Amino acid sequence: MVPSDRATRGDVFLVALDPTLGREIRKPHPVEHHTRPRPSHRLETHMSHSIATIPPSDFDFIIGDWHVRHRRLNARLTGCADWTEFVGTSSTRKILRGFGNVEDNILHLPEGQIHASACRSFDVRSKQWAIWWLDGRAPHHLDVPVVGSFSGSLGTFVGNDTLDGKPITVRFTWHAAPSRPPVWEQAFSGDDGTTWETIWVMAFRRRQCLAPRSRRAPTAGLQPRLITSAELLLIRTGTPPAHAWPELHSMQQVRGGATRRCVLPRRHARPRA
Repeated sequence: MVPSDRATRGDVFLVALDPTLGREIRKPHPVEHHTRPRPSHRLETHMSHSIATIPPSDFDFIIGDWHVRHRRLNARLTGCADWTEFVGTSSTRKILRGFGNVEDNILHLPEGQIHASACRSFDVRSKQWAIWWLDGRAPHHLDVPVVGSFSGSLGTFVGNDTLDGKPITVRFTWHAAPSRPPVWEQAFSGDDGTTWETIWVMAFRRRQCLAPRSRRAPTAGLQPRLITSAELLLIRTGTPPAHAWPELHSMQQVRGGATRRCVLPRRHARPRA
C-alpha cells in the first residue's frame, strides 16, 4: 500500500490494512537515537589525561647541588663490620619533562676519584620509578634497575642481581623527611629479602650558593669625576701603584683590556696629558 500524498519526506511508515475499517493505518517506524557521552564521562577522561601530564614530585627534594658523606662496607654478605668513609659531591637535574632525573656524582675514594651517575625514570601507568646506576669505570655497563615508589617520605626500590655468581636482591632506600637532610641507603639480601645487610650510606648536605659581592659605593663626601686618558694609562701600568690611592678601591677597574667608565676624587686630579 502506498502512503497518501500528505506524508512528508523523511517520514518512514509501515502500512497495514485494517480489514474491518477498510482503511490504512500508518504506524511510525521506530528510529534509533545515538546518545552522546555523558558530560561526566568526558570530564573524567580529561582529568585522567591531565593527571598523566603532571610530573611527579617524589624526587624534588634531591634536585640541586650537594655535599655527600659516604660510608661503604668493605665486604658484602660476609659478616664484615669494617667501613670506609669518604666524601663527594652530587648534582641532580630533571629530564623527560620532569618524569625523570639524572644525578651526577663525584666520589673521592681512598684509591682515587671516580665519577658515577644515577638515572631515574617514572612510569605513569604503574606509578613506579626505575633507577639505574652507572659507574664511570665501566661506562658501557648499567647496573640492573631497582623499581619502586615512595610511601610518604620513605622510598623503597628493589631489584634482582648477582654477587660472585650468586643471586641476590638489591634494595635502595631513600629517607626524605622534610625536617632532615636526605639519606640514601643500599642493602643486599642473599635469602630473597628475609634478611638485609646495609652496604652503603650516603648523607647529603646542600651546597650553599654564595651571593655575588655587592659593588662598593663611592666614598662619602668625595666629588667624582671622569678620569683622563693619562690616568687610565697609569691604572693599566700600575704606576703609581693602585694601593697608593685608597679611593681607587671604590671605582670600576679596567678588565681584559676593555676601557670602562671610571671616576676619581677631585683631590687626586692629575694634569691632562
